[in-house]
Amino acid sequence: MRLLNVALAGFLAAGPVGMGALTLPARAQTTTPSLSQRLNSGANAVKLSMEVACGKLEKSNCNQVLPRIAEQSMQTGLSLSPVESEGSMESASGVCAGAVPAAIVQRDAADLRRRNADCVGRYEPVGKALYPYYGYLVAAAASRYDSLSALIDDTPQGKVRTVAAGAVGSGGQVTLGYMLRANPEWKRTVNIANYSLDTALQRITDGSVDAFFVMDGPGSDLIDQIRVAVDAKGKPLYKFLDVRPGKQFYASRDWSGRNLYQEVVLEGGFFRSTKTVSVDALMIVSNEFRENRAKNGPRAVGLLAEAIDRAQAGVFADTKTPRDWVPAAAKK
Repeated sequence: MRLLNVALAGFLAAGPVGMGALTLPARAQTTTPSLSQRLNSGANAVKLSMEVACGKLEKSNCNQVLPRIAEQSMQTGLSLSPVESEGSMESASGVCAGAVPAAIVQRDAADLRRRNADCVGRYEPVGKALYPYYGYLVAAAASRYDSLSALIDDTPQGKVRTVAAGAVGSGGQVTLGYMLRANPEWKRTVNIANYSLDTALQRITDGSVDAFFVMDGPGSDLIDQIRVAVDAKGKPLYKFLDVRPGKQFYASRDWSGRNLYQEVVLEGGFFRSTKTVSVDALMIVSNEFRENRAKNGPRAVGLLAEAIDRAQAGVFADTKTPRDWVPAAAKK
């Protein structure tokens, strides 16, 4: 946690710790092949193994994305196993510190952590970007605002707006931090509170929090639950606001000069053409592991990259990623 706090110092505003958590339905994990799977696939006994930090075990990265990649990698003798973490920042810190060789993270979290002196040059992406994270800004259904900018522009002189963004080091806090840094007026007006989802939604309802910002995939169970939440009369409790952080934000580049973000439009039903931000999910691997021939690091990383490519269709299906999705980092 000390490494995480160092990485976030001077970048994100901290608030009181939230209470409670939303429990999402678990899905079967397939990270270690059974004997039947090995015999049916024609693969030999697993010869190489890697641990991958992937967030909470019940969430998509550990519960859908990594198993899809593992199904492919085990056919060539590479076993992948999940390591639970508190999110992208902690996962990136783990790779940086050598506590785990690989992690699935948001690109902006990988960029933020890698820019710290103790982490420069410690890891690189492997394979293709996996799927997009979208920014979801949740407010009370009764709110008169339709966008983050409108909420901020209407703030009385000397007052602030409170936006919850999950625990310290969460993907929501990282992306919101980049948005505020690109918009100084927003930074002066917005107080980031690290409330959990349950606490944030409760406080949105009672009016003590203005909005909740979270980064999640296109097929998020969490967002689906927010969409269908209604009061005793059957009326929606929440709505989603536009997030338009401007050209300076979208000019943000990672350590290798690639785009960090792109704008997306959430269409259909509840969203009504809601504009928001998107960042790539990617796999990072420790350069120390990658170069360690004694541990077969070069071969393991090569097999991992191949497995990511072969797993792409399954990952897209599980995360409900549009088939024509192009990663932000691949755009000029």
